[in-house]
Amino acid sequence: MAGLATSQCVDTTARDASDRGYKIAFAEDALADYDEDFHRAALYASVGVCGGQIYDSERIEAEPELLTALR
Repeated sequence: MAGLATSQCVDTTARDASDRGYKIAFAEDALADYDEDFHRAALYASVGVCGGQIYDSERIEAEPELLTALR
């Protein structure tokens, strides 16, 4: 996942995708929110609810196999 408004759009999309059986990966440095505290709280709450992993985009680019190994 990447996008703007971690606490709104990204969180809602992650929950919907998880409900539909998709595995979730968040590119932390490709997400933003209007407030850093809201961003962090929403990111870690989404992981708690949806599962998935948090990576930075450089790691995803260097190790794309991380995405196929999501639990």
